[in-house]
Amino acid sequence: MSSCGKHLISQFADEPYINENSLFIDPKDGIIEQLAVPGIFSLRQLAMDDIKTEFHPSVNKPDIIKRFEEYGREQASLGTPLTVPWRPFHTQADFEFVELALEAALTSKQTSRLITLFHFCLRNPNSFLIELKFEVHCWPLWDWALDLVHDPNLASHFSLLPPGGKPFCIILYADKTRLSSFGSQTGHPVIARCANLPSHIRNGNGIGGGHVVGWLPKVKSNADQRDKGSKSDFAEFKRVVWHLAFKKLLESVELLSKTGCYYECADEILQLLIPLILILSADYEEQCFMALIQGPNGKCPCPICLVPEGKLLDLQTDYPLRTAADNAFFKVQHSDPYGAMSFDGLHAYQAGLGGKHLLEDFRSCIEAIGCYAVKEIDHLCSEFPRWPDFNHFDEVMRKTFNDGTKHQHIAKVTTQNILGDPEANPGGYLLMRCLRSFLILELYTSMEVHTSDTLAEGEAELLRFSKLMQVYFPKVHTHKHAFKDIMEKGTSRNYNTKPNEKMHGPLKKAYMLRTNFKNVSDQILNVDHLCWVSTFIRDQIDLLEASAANEDEELDDEDHPIHQCPNRGKAQSIPWKSGHISLGSPQKDKLSTNSAFHGFRRQFTHFLNDMSLVLNIPQPGGKLLKLNGDDELIEFHYLKVNYKSMVDWRQTTDWLRCSPMFHGHPQYDCLIIHTISEDISARLLFMFTFTIGGNTHPFALIRPYDAPITTTQWDSDFGVTRVKATSSSAVEFILLQSTIRGALLSPDSDRDGEFLVVDVIDADMLLRAKKMRD
Repeated sequence: MSSCGKHLISQFADEPYINENSLFIDPKDGIIEQLAVPGIFSLRQLAMDDIKTEFHPSVNKPDIIKRFEEYGREQASLGTPLTVPWRPFHTQADFEFVELALEAALTSKQTSRLITLFHFCLRNPNSFLIELKFEVHCWPLWDWALDLVHDPNLASHFSLLPPGGKPFCIILYADKTRLSSFGSQTGHPVIARCANLPSHIRNGNGIGGGHVVGWLPKVKSNADQRDKGSKSDFAEFKRVVWHLAFKKLLESVELLSKTGCYYECADEILQLLIPLILILSADYEEQCFMALIQGPNGKCPCPICLVPEGKLLDLQTDYPLRTAADNAFFKVQHSDPYGAMSFDGLHAYQAGLGGKHLLEDFRSCIEAIGCYAVKEIDHLCSEFPRWPDFNHFDEVMRKTFNDGTKHQHIAKVTTQNILGDPEANPGGYLLMRCLRSFLILELYTSMEVHTSDTLAEGEAELLRFSKLMQVYFPKVHTHKHAFKDIMEKGTSRNYNTKPNEKMHGPLKKAYMLRTNFKNVSDQILNVDHLCWVSTFIRDQIDLLEASAANEDEELDDEDHPIHQCPNRGKAQSIPWKSGHISLGSPQKDKLSTNSAFHGFRRQFTHFLNDMSLVLNIPQPGGKLLKLNGDDELIEFHYLKVNYKSMVDWRQTTDWLRCSPMFHGHPQYDCLIIHTISEDISARLLFMFTFTIGGNTHPFALIRPYDAPITTTQWDSDFGVTRVKATSSSAVEFILLQSTIRGALLSPDSDRDGEFLVVDVIDADMLLRAKKMRD
């Protein structure tokens, strides 16, 4: 090749010429290029850096001049392919085998062994297939369902369904559990419940309650039973086994979910029953198996929606819900596993976010401050007031608990103004705000009855919680679907895993006491079935005996009016009933030497005269009443208060103590009383009945907490109710009929004489405290 352009043209100056290829060259106008047809030329302007190609004379080809940018872009000729390109090998496969052996540098001996192995496989195609067998224990779901509808004790509940085709709604729970506190033996029970039955029946363990209908196989993670590939391959394999096993469990209802089944129920009415899987109750790990997703390591970790991994904290945006057909549950008509999977309060709160994360962070925060902070926390916990069905802790910092309820109670204790200084400890302050919001959110999600107001308040608290946790903790997305589930499936008790987790206890007991610790699945399920049969027979016997004896036990649901406390305002003639209160533990009529009792007779006489109209006490001649030695006064240490819950409007009971010594400690509980102007908190000091004019009336001496309070930024951030007594000597008498319910007050360690209302003790108290603040 040689260059053609300015160098060539400059050689001949300005004179035109004809080159050796019979091309007419004009330096001024360009080059006349001869075409393939003799005598035909084309004019092309020469340019800088054109490329000229000269061929060997024997080729007899004219020179070629190309633009620089075009040079080398012409496609080379592919040539004519050979008919059998792998020769001298007989087949292409033979060549590729030799090619692979060559690349792998196999020796002649290794190549011969490999060929021999291939021939053996061709003669015995199944010789290298590994067959893995897994045992699946199941009680056909439809047999279990027919047992329920055939039970005469449950007939009335099924009859409440509308006429025509009746959906038989199934709740399924699955979760593996350790069968002993030592060793590696685990079980994977599947528990079924009927959503058509009332919650108090289906969430129980008796007839109509939960029943073990399956036992899923365990996939061992050793080299004998898994491919030596990646962990993700093995995880996928476990999911395949899980769904194949669950498919066996669902076989009995798969076809019937499409056609329905006519069955004469216990009420002797022929019904068309259509089974469907309404709710799946499981923790997050099990839900990942149900949804066939990778879990927390996946790009979309939520089993229900397609929220991206980086958007888990976005609780305001509604992401698309999952839809797919490659799932065992889609074999059952009208059963969408992604819609059936539900928010699990137990693992989200008590045994999850609260117990495993926030409380551990709380301990770390306290320990970072120093030993004195650790001692102060333990001291505050030991001094926390006792309350029925509430764990009392003398120490929490150096003890660990596996009970989710204990985790919940510790969180309620530690949020009482501990780490409450945002300037001295901003991280701890933020943590306590997270815990406080966490406890409120838990109460809203666990309410057994919801209104539009409580749903709105709960969703508002969820957003508040997520904003706090954005700074402190990244995983809160599981709460995103909590209130949507409540709207679609009812309150969370319908799908909470707690009733099913309780059934692990009898299974573990059967493992420890009734098995030889080998092949335990059959033995455990056999014991479980025998226990179920025993429970069924016992229920029938109890029903027969109750019917014969006509033992009708009815709850006292009478709606007693709440009475005002007239001594806190102008006395009014308000009739009263004692039906919602009961006094117990009577004592001798001996008054205490406490300063609160100074002038007791005089103050009580004034109170009775103020209350004479209410108590219908006659005042002959308009004279004031006077107490004498014949008047009867009996002290009591126990008060039972029935009240209407603000959550479900049902009767609820508080048990209160007013005793100088109760289980080794003085206990003077607090309560909420109704006055003419407002509801206030007060502490019981003395409870007694007094008989006058032939009638007995219940009274109490109290210390009211109604003094004005100066609120702080802490109060606003935490949304707490703070109360205070006017003075330590301020006491009043009340009629016990003015009692609304009990109250748990915790002393504020930073402000002497002031108390915090523990409104997270239950949902009713939360709503009442909010009403009192508003």
